[in-house]
Amino acid sequence: TEEEKEELLYEGPFASLSLRLKRVSLTTAAVSLIGVPILVALKTGGDIPAVGSLAVGGTAVLAATGSTIALSYCFSPYVHTVTSIPHDND
Repeated sequence: TEEEKEELLYEGPFASLSLRLKRVSLTTAAVSLIGVPILVALKTGGDIPAVGSLAVGGTAVLAATGSTIALSYCFSPYVHTVTSIPHDND
């Protein structure tokens, strides 16, 4: 018997671009989720009130994660590739 391989039937014109955009968006969201609280904790005090620092930090985290969620929602119906899957006739 011959070993059957998956055959690429269709590849979306923006598949690599959308995947790269999703990776960048997820990376920036992760960095903001980790980095912003650390920066707010280190910068608390001085001439900026704690409430102001928390508001700015919360807004930054909300913007980074919100844009990632919106991007994921908008690209969820996009078809990146379609392949044929071989099956056994047993």
